[in-house]
Amino acid sequence: MGVYEINIFNFNFQLNIVFMGRLKNRSFNLRRRCSGNECRYSGGCEGRYFNGCEAYGIYDGYEGLIEGNIVRMHSHDVSNIIQRGGTILKTARSEEFRTPEGRTKAYEKMQELGIDALVVIGGDGTFFRARLFCQEHNVHIVGIPGTIDNDLYGTDYTIGYDTAVNTVVDAVDKIRDTASAHNRLFFIEVMGRDAGFIALRSAVATGAEAVLVRKSRRI
Repeated sequence: MGVYEINIFNFNFQLNIVFMGRLKNRSFNLRRRCSGNECRYSGGCEGRYFNGCEAYGIYDGYEGLIEGNIVRMHSHDVSNIIQRGGTILKTARSEEFRTPEGRTKAYEKMQELGIDALVVIGGDGTFFRARLFCQEHNVHIVGIPGTIDNDLYGTDYTIGYDTAVNTVVDAVDKIRDTASAHNRLFFIEVMGRDAGFIALRSAVATGAEAVLVRKSRRI
């Protein structure tokens, strides 16, 4: 069993698992959809060969972990996906995982399959429940900030945020032509949940007359 030293957000850890592999089993878990997830899947699966570990993909996020919707992943499973957005593992919310009983069922499924660590990709909700899961069952977890909302502490920009802002800018540029031609005012609603980063940055980039954001400690 090897011990590896890694650095995440300027904190050093010595773990028996890193993102690129473990001498036993490792698993991917995804919650929120954003561009760039396929690159992480591909890199993780390819890297496992170097470290002699096994990679598993969990479909539908935490719900799939509870239901056992888990498959062994090989190199050919992640070939030709690096240019795609979204996620090949799909995503779904899990009400059951919000409960201690649901998280216990997920842990029992991991034990059944011999999976001793998770790589979770997502945002605020994903990380919050990953922290609870770790505290309750002492599961090794590596988190990757992948959310368009940019609502995670410790990173300047989450993976997917820049893509979201540029998508808004592209859409507004097209809507502006109609607004100008018909002398109209348009209200553009964007995503972001409790955080207003997408609204704020895209408003600046498109030269909006005004921007309305939800009052939040994240701004």
